[in-house]
Amino acid sequence: LSWGGRRGKEPKPPHTTLFYRPESLQLNYDKLVDKIRSKLILAARIEAEALAGLLTKPRHELWYEAEGFVLGVRQSTIEGAGRGLFLLRGKIPAGEVVTLYPGTTYTINDLLDIASTESIYDFGAPSEPMLPLFLLNNAYLLSEKSVLYEDGWRHVDLMVDGNPYGQSALRFMRERVDQVCDRSYLELSHDIPATQEQYRAEVQLNERGIGKTVRKGATHTELEGRSVMSLGHLINHASDPHVRMIFVPMPKNFTPELLCHVPSVNARNMDHSRRWVIAVVAIEDIECDAEGQAKEIFFDYGRDPVTLGWKGPTSTRRE
Repeated sequence: LSWGGRRGKEPKPPHTTLFYRPESLQLNYDKLVDKIRSKLILAARIEAEALAGLLTKPRHELWYEAEGFVLGVRQSTIEGAGRGLFLLRGKIPAGEVVTLYPGTTYTINDLLDIASTESIYDFGAPSEPMLPLFLLNNAYLLSEKSVLYEDGWRHVDLMVDGNPYGQSALRFMRERVDQVCDRSYLELSHDIPATQEQYRAEVQLNERGIGKTVRKGATHTELEGRSVMSLGHLINHASDPHVRMIFVPMPKNFTPELLCHVPSVNARNMDHSRRWVIAVVAIEDIECDAEGQAKEIFFDYGRDPVTLGWKGPTSTRRE
């Protein structure tokens, strides 16, 4: 199922998410697209009211009133796994769209094209085609072969890179030039994609009152500029997951005004008339514990990709 992802220190997991299909959640293409559309409409309305200074309540309260749950980003319950996505309040029913997985979506042909046209030159001569460097040691890669279309499942090799840092962020910003989208998941330093090390340094300066970078949603209910519909890349791994990822192309007549709230873009050679969206869908009812404590949301990222992303069961996601 996956080439990479956020993973904690636990044994290599079984492929549990492979057993979940939209049919088991009483979801088909039209119903899934309708759920995504309704959440994007809500996100657009809240954002428009915020820009106009018309908000009468905090954003998370408006989301709770409409959807019945509140998401937040906090330190993961898995030691060394960095941040994680949490249900802070309310209940997420099975089959509900929780959020979207952000990033740049590639086909295998896109990756082959990048490998052949962006080879490293050695002494002025082009080298053999090589694996694109942004794929190496990237814990934010997610791949899928079975995607949901109007007429059912099809076999399509797709990969999304949800890394909010460095070269991955630069590629996202390059692809978004001719595609309206939401880029709030990116970790930017002065509107320039930062490496993880640069970002950590800026955060430390900011905590001392020197830097200008805001650490988005580190421990707060309010997500500090990050859209609630672009949080999928912050979900950590567990072999007993709460959600699964479903790759779905938006219909060609999808409302253009809503695309600016979609946190994903298609790579250069893909059909830009249909935007790929990766929906994070609850496979069971998700609730806070009996004491009302926040509950971390997990996804089973599947097989070990060996040289891509995750390197083994003892590795952790680097924030």
